[in-house]
Amino acid sequence: MAPDGVAVTLPSLAEVAGHRDAAVEAARRLRASRGDTAVLLAVLDGPGLLDDVKAYLDAGVDGVVVTGGVDAATARTVGNVCRFHRAMAHGPGLAAPVTRPLGAPAPSTGLVLSDECPADTDVTAVAAWLAAVRA
Repeated sequence: MAPDGVAVTLPSLAEVAGHRDAAVEAARRLRASRGDTAVLLAVLDGPGLLDDVKAYLDAGVDGVVVTGGVDAATARTVGNVCRFHRAMAHGPGLAAPVTRPLGAPAPSTGLVLSDECPADTDVTAVAAWLAAVRA
């Protein structure tokens, strides 16, 4: 079974020479080859955070997870940039995930979760929920 999501970078690798450019290119290629079959996340922290967020979002990641502390202004900017790209943002100072019931989806941004999805749920119901949330 293929993974549902892939972390395309981690903060521990941020200082490795050439890592950012290689990871951004890998994210771009993964998005091109996998389409929407996998969630791509950039896990980021440290100096250059806003530039990194923009680079990964431009490469097609679905969201950014910020680790470590960020000031309120930076968190707000990260959240705004992610919303512009219709991507999720998670971390200190950022919006909490939104819950939308499987039977009552609504257009949403950020990290959106269903509050229910029993094992016998029809796949077409999940696809309809996803389409409505993305609308």
